[in-house]
Amino acid sequence: NEELGPLQNFILPGGSRLVAQAHLCRSLARSAERRCQHLNAVEPLRDSGVQLIWQTGGPYHAQALEAVRRTAYTHARVQAFISRMDLAYAVADVVVARAGAITVSELCLTRLPSILVPLPTAAEDHQTSNARALADQGAAVLVRDADAVDKLGAEVLRLVADPAARQRLSAAMGALGKGNAAAAIAAEVVRLARSAGTTDKFNA
Repeated sequence: NEELGPLQNFILPGGSRLVAQAHLCRSLARSAERRCQHLNAVEPLRDSGVQLIWQTGGPYHAQALEAVRRTAYTHARVQAFISRMDLAYAVADVVVARAGAITVSELCLTRLPSILVPLPTAAEDHQTSNARALADQGAAVLVRDADAVDKLGAEVLRLVADPAARQRLSAAMGALGKGNAAAAIAAEVVRLARSAGTTDKFNA
């Protein structure tokens, strides 16, 4: 894949610890100052041998590139946006992401062990509710945005080193996924329309 590079770029030299270890990280903070703190936190990941795929968003792409350069994180790939998220998910063992509805839906279907950092400024704090719903079912790890600088790296490394924990998260996440959601919603709309006697309007 031209965007992410050949698969061998994601293989740890010598196959140590975990093959094709990847840490998929979406945007983690809303201000440039906080973002820089997160960028400086990449060193523990680098030192542990974790390979990183980092989707930053446009405004913070240059900062992320500079952090990777500054820390000599040679196993990090920084992208402003990743159009083929399916390929990124395919090589990821641990995902760090916000907890919007689409992201949560994707993670449930891919069954990827995930650390969710809800955006605290989201409307009615709905991302925290989303993340907590998964965390309460043992399907994800919740890290508050305010705690991310101090705790996020340690949580990533904990999951990287614990295949059993990742397997438990994956199984719980998969149990919450609904692969036929679109068809189920469409069928329910049709059922409601028929029960209300409005199907003629749809057929007109």
